This record gives sequence, C-alpha cells and structure tokens, in this order.
Amino acid sequence: MPFKIKPLVEKEVKNLLRDPRIYIGIVSMIIILPAMGFIFQSAFEASMGAVANATVIIVDYDKTSLSRELISFLEKEGLNVREYTCTIEECVKEAEKLEAPAVIIVPKGFASTVENFEKANLTIYYLMRSLGTASTFTYSSVED
Repeated sequence: MPFKIKPLVEKEVKNLLRDPRIYIGIVSMIIILPAMGFIFQSAFEASMGAVANATVIIVDYDKTSLSRELISFLEKEGLNVREYTCTIEECVKEAEKLEAPAVIIVPKGFASTVENFEKANLTIYYLMRSLGTASTFTYSSVED
C-alpha cells in the first residue's frame, strides 16, 4: 500500500516546487516566525521582571500560626510582603501609594476553616492600572 502512494506524493511535491508563489509563503514564514518569537520573548521577560519586584499588602485578621505560614510562603515565592493592620479602605490607599498590585485579606477564622478541612477564602483586591501584558502577569502571580 505505501508503494502505491509514493508516486502520488512525489508528483504533488514536484508540483508544489514548480509554483513560485509557494516560495513566497515559505520564505515569509521563515522570517516572520522568529521575529514574532523574539518580540514575545522580550515582552515576557519584561513582564516577569515586573512580577519579581511586586509588593503585596496583607491584612491578617486571623493572627494564627497558619496565617503566618501563609505570609512566609508568599515571601518564599518571591513576593515582597508588607503586613498592615488597618481597614480595607486604608490598605487600598496605601497600596496605591506603594504601587502594589494587590491587597490580600486573611479573614478571622481562616485557620479553623482550614483545620476543619473546609474551603477557606482569601479576599484579594487588585489595583488595575492597565490591561497590558505586564500587569496581567503580575495579577496572575499573586493569584497563583
């Protein structure tokens, strides 16, 4: 069976190589695809640089060892964590001053919810400054 297809494939390849319009598509893709890769790579590297320097404000209303572990985990993940004990409005204003992308609220009863194997909730307030790639990566790094 494969031997019956071989002449047909050879004929189609020869027909493709005879048509000069095919060369335009091949050559343009050889030029365009690496250029696009370079553009996306540089945008991604700039976004990751913005994520590495992100400062996050945490308001810990629970004040338990588990919430402290959460804060230390975020610090180990590379986020600059600043802890505040203020109202949500004051923390959002402080985040605007520091240009922090998010304010994370650890509610009272967070540890008991986790210890009871229930779904624990954290409230995250994002401060959207733009809808660009760099800010989107910053928000996703906080969320993960």
